[in-house]
Amino acid sequence: MAALAQLRSERYEWLVPGILEEKITAMLRALPGSVRRNFVPVPEWAKSAAAVLSEKHGTESEESLRDSLAEYLRRQTGVEISGADFAEKELPEFMRMNFRVMDDTGRPLALSRDLGMLQRKFASQAANSFASVGGNDRRFHRDGIVRWDFGDLPESFTVQRFNMKIVAYPSLVDRGETAGLRLLPSKEGADEAHRAGVRRLFRIEYRKEVKSLRNQIPEWTRMALQYWLIGPTEELKEDLVTLMVDRALFEGEPVPRTAAEWERVKHVAATRLFETGEKSAGLVGEILEQNHALALAMEETRTSATTADLHDQLVYLLPKHFVLSTPAHWLPELPRYLAGMRVRLEKLRGGGSGIVDRDPRGDGKGRGILEHVPRPKSGA
Repeated sequence: MAALAQLRSERYEWLVPGILEEKITAMLRALPGSVRRNFVPVPEWAKSAAAVLSEKHGTESEESLRDSLAEYLRRQTGVEISGADFAEKELPEFMRMNFRVMDDTGRPLALSRDLGMLQRKFASQAANSFASVGGNDRRFHRDGIVRWDFGDLPESFTVQRFNMKIVAYPSLVDRGETAGLRLLPSKEGADEAHRAGVRRLFRIEYRKEVKSLRNQIPEWTRMALQYWLIGPTEELKEDLVTLMVDRALFEGEPVPRTAAEWERVKHVAATRLFETGEKSAGLVGEILEQNHALALAMEETRTSATTADLHDQLVYLLPKHFVLSTPAHWLPELPRYLAGMRVRLEKLRGGGSGIVDRDPRGDGKGRGILEHVPRPKSGA
């Protein structure tokens, strides 16, 4: 159970080497006829693909078989094909890995070929089981931390359970008023949590400076008024302060994992906190200003197709907590996208309602000029 969250479905698409060619044959034959005709005779394509992919990836690949196969076929033929074109669930059952979940005593709890379903079904139990991975090792399970007094944190920590090696990732975590230490099951989750934990530790050690920063946000009244259509004012203030601290700490700096790195990074952050905070507030203020102008323009233009498309794009680009959920390299681009949307609307309005309704860049379902901008899952 403790290892369940660490399994990656992509790795198990490869099964075992002896069945790879047979599986690729079945995958090619399951393609729609219009695509499959590019890869005939199927057995010969499957044989060549299996040989190349086995040599390149072996049995330890973290990339999915579907994506690897699609890349190989594109490279050989130029045909546009992606991993999504291969439907894993349409294959015979024996070509899909079977998973048995056991509890901490070794008692079987479930058996399924759908790993994602198992991970969702046992998410809370797996988290509880994983929390006990460290046993009595208190190095990686503490609460009430207010300063870096726990030494250096390794990137990972391996324990042996039920003849399995389980890799855990030590992380500082944000516990609200204090920080804590935890072992987490994935590197990605641990990196995100550790970043937030380091931010919390900085806010504790430099609480006076952060309080002053919070009380001196430039143009705060205007920003608060313009944000109210998106979310509560206090939400914006907290997200903005978090962004300011995040940029001061990590812009051009690694997230510290040792006491020495922490001492250096926190002093650098303290010296540039207000300068970085002013820049961050200016950027968010510009985004909200552009959003406000666009909202006014949309209010004056009540054409269903175009305004519906723009509205859907706005919901996508500026959801609640967009200040933190938008990746650092995308946030500075938002003013330009919002300004472009307003220009598009004004040009269409100037051309009359007929042109507005024939606007080719929006179909009224949110698929307009911004569909390539990713909506991230993680925070700052």
